[in-house]
Amino acid sequence: MPAMARLWASTCVTGALKRLCASCWERMLMPSAKSMRCRLWSVGLLLLLSLTLSDVATAQVAVSLVSAQTSVQPGQPFTVALRMQHQPHWHSFWKHAGTGLPTSITWSLSPGWSAGPIQWPTPIVLRDKQGEVSGHGYVGLLYLPMQLTPPADLQPGSSVLMRAEVHWLMCDTVCVPGHQQVSLTLPVSTQPTAVDPLVQSGIAKMSMPQSAAGWTLTANRDQSTVTLHVVAPGAGSLSELHFFPLDDFIAYKQPQTVASHANRALLKMALDHDETVPADARLRGVLAYNDAAGVYQGVTVDVPFSSGAIAMGASRDGLVVGAGSAVTLSAATGAHAAISLSFGVLLFALLGGLILNLMPCVFPVLGIKVVGFIDQAGKDRRKVAAHAWAFSGGVLLSFWMLAGLLAVLRAGGQQLGWGFQLQSAAFVFGLAVVMLMFALNLSGVFEIGGAVFDAVVPLLNVGARVPVCGLISHY
Repeated sequence: MPAMARLWASTCVTGALKRLCASCWERMLMPSAKSMRCRLWSVGLLLLLSLTLSDVATAQVAVSLVSAQTSVQPGQPFTVALRMQHQPHWHSFWKHAGTGLPTSITWSLSPGWSAGPIQWPTPIVLRDKQGEVSGHGYVGLLYLPMQLTPPADLQPGSSVLMRAEVHWLMCDTVCVPGHQQVSLTLPVSTQPTAVDPLVQSGIAKMSMPQSAAGWTLTANRDQSTVTLHVVAPGAGSLSELHFFPLDDFIAYKQPQTVASHANRALLKMALDHDETVPADARLRGVLAYNDAAGVYQGVTVDVPFSSGAIAMGASRDGLVVGAGSAVTLSAATGAHAAISLSFGVLLFALLGGLILNLMPCVFPVLGIKVVGFIDQAGKDRRKVAAHAWAFSGGVLLSFWMLAGLLAVLRAGGQQLGWGFQLQSAAFVFGLAVVMLMFALNLSGVFEIGGAVFDAVVPLLNVGARVPVCGLISHY
């Protein structure tokens, strides 16, 4: 369905929902069959509205599977590509996304076929409305090439169907997960295949990272920074350099200090203090730059860290490798910066916790806790202290468990951060349904019977008088 049709459908549903709610408002509190039907229609239209709005959101990136050739030869590899057309201001992500999720494809091929990995073009730096770095990815028209190899026993004159499932994350001011089934049918021929000029030219326009053959790349790191020294082949100039890392220990959001002269350059990047640098770590990623003609290019970087300091020194030839400390920080300076950063994080965390107490979902609970404190006044101090420790331990352990789960998932290769579950369509839909049920309950559409509370409250009262249960309730 075209985007305009989806928008028209969502507008019609919204208008119908408003008219229906207006006619049903007076009947909401009347226990009749007619009002119940009205409520059910309201719920149904709300769900339909959510689906149409979801379709409008996913239309921001159009995805299709295309081939650079018009037929398949038995046993001969050929190139296909995932074509992604982004609407203005929308973007998707590179394989090391930063804040986001990379595009993925899962093939459903017949036996005997094999599929190569996505060949990622050189990404660009993605920034939010405030100009802050939000990740690495792509805008506009994007081709993600892959190589498919068919079996040698394909029958000439037949046709083959290639199917795949694609997942991606698209972002503008908000991020929306995308999902689509794509397919492509091509005839089988033993004759030399013709080339699709549109697809071939589209793939050729992608800036694919080149091999570092002929380049001199040297990496060095200390406690707080990583420095990359670059000498490009030839005498051409380098400009607009940026390094896109493949590992989490590079702080991708921090600005990179770049000094360049002719075909030489030095890049200084900050280490992420929340990540551990493995002992055998290498500097891996893509170095993007503009060449002498202003063409955006990329070169693959995969070098070990060398011993000794790399510094910016001046000479008649430009940048040289020296023994100075222009781009390195001493251990004391790095430790001081880390302590200052940790203190700032703790201060803002405390401020955020204080502000959180004023939230509508938290502030009423404070009164309940105050009543609990008053109820414990004059009781055994050891019992009061035990309840206080149980309450504090429950809060801390709950957050430690969440942090531990996140650390385990990230150690397993998942690119996750706080709030990553909100990038799951299933989780967001479930959350919307729960909030809708709350709203309908508070509006009087349905009530939870008092028999449930009559059965539960006595159990809670009995449990509160048992010491262990009381501690667990505070925990």
